[in-house]
Amino acid sequence: MRKFVMQAIAAMVILLGVAATPAMAQATRTWVSGVGDDANPCSRTAPCKTLAGAISKTASGGEINILDPAGVGAVTITKPITIRGEGVTASILVAGTNGINVNLPNPTDRVVLQDIEIEGLNQISLPGLTGINMISPGILVLEDVSIRGFTTGIVINTAGTAELTINNSRIIGSTTYALSISNVAGRSRAWITDSLIANSGLNHIYINGSTNLLTLGTTTFTGRGSTFLLENGGRVNSYGNNMFNDPPASGLTVIPLH
Repeated sequence: MRKFVMQAIAAMVILLGVAATPAMAQATRTWVSGVGDDANPCSRTAPCKTLAGAISKTASGGEINILDPAGVGAVTITKPITIRGEGVTASILVAGTNGINVNLPNPTDRVVLQDIEIEGLNQISLPGLTGINMISPGILVLEDVSIRGFTTGIVINTAGTAELTINNSRIIGSTTYALSISNVAGRSRAWITDSLIANSGLNHIYINGSTNLLTLGTTTFTGRGSTFLLENGGRVNSYGNNMFNDPPASGLTVIPLH
C-alpha cells in the first residue's frame, strides 16, 4: 500500500511539473531575428523569427527585442508588453489583414511599441486593413513608429477607457483615416506630439463621440485629406504649434503657448 501511495504521489508531481512548464518557459525578455525560428525558446542566442512566435513565450509585462533588419510578421497582443526594434529596421508587412491587433484583458494594461515600421502595401490589389487595431480598454504608447499604406492607420474602438500616446511617429498614405476614434460607448484620450500625418484619403483624423478627446502638439498634417472629421461632439485640443491642412470650424480648441 505504501509503495502504491508513493507511486501515486510521484505521478502527481510529474503531472504538475508538465502543467507548469508553459508558464515557467515564459521569459521577461525575448528576442526575434530574421534568421531565427519560432520553434526556438526566443533567447538571445536562439531567437524566434516572428512576433507571433515570441509573444507566447514572453511573460506578461515583459519585452520583445528585435535583433536585426527583418520582417517580423503581424501579431495579436493580448497582454501588457513592450516590443522594441531600436537600431534596426523592424518591419511588419501585411496584405489583406491588420498589422497589430491589441486586445488587453485589463484597462490598466500597457503596450509599448518602439522603432517599428508597419507597412500595408495599399498600392497592391489586396492592401492591409488597419495598421494598429485596438479593440479593448487599455494603454497604447507609440514611440518612433511608422504606419504606411493601410486603409486606416490606427483604429480605437472599445466599450471602455482607452489611452493612446503617439510621439515622434508617422502615419502616411491611409486610404480613409490616419487615426479613427469611434468608440461612442466608451471614453478615449489620445495625445500626438512631434509627429507627421500625411496623405490620408478622406480625413487625417476621425473622432466620433463627445467622450473622445485628442490633444496635439508640434505635429504636421499635410498632403491629401482634410484634417479633421469630428462627429457627435468629438473634440481636439491644439497647443498652437501644429500645422493643419484645414482646421474645422468647431470642435477644435487652440491652447496658447506660454
